[in-house]
Amino acid sequence: MKYFKDENDQIFAFDEDGSQDSYIGENYTAVTKAQADAIISANSVPIAQVSRAQGKAALIQAGYWPSVVAFVEAIPDPTTKALAEVALYDTTNWQRNSPFLSTAAESLDISASELDQLFLVASQIQL
Repeated sequence: MKYFKDENDQIFAFDEDGSQDSYIGENYTAVTKAQADAIISANSVPIAQVSRAQGKAALIQAGYWPSVVAFVEAIPDPTTKALAEVALYDTTNWQRNSPFLSTAAESLDISASELDQLFLVASQIQL
């Protein structure tokens, strides 16, 4: 296989024999298999969803729960605050790509890799 990436770091693999070369875009850049694997790994979310209970337990264990609650309580706009409360307290599952989750993590200085780790830990919690 030969590997290419586009400007969004999406990886494409094509047969070595040239039979698929017509599908190689002009904006594609050739990369090695190791580079393609690294890009895929870096862009992958290891765990996309956990239950609310698992997520809360992971936040409690990591010491983030009080900060998360304080973050939601401090939201000044009533509608935004109500929606954040729904996301925090009422959803069945927490999605890794949730806009609320991204905003809360950024506000609490939780990096993307730390968030991934929290989801991994949460996914292993059995209550």
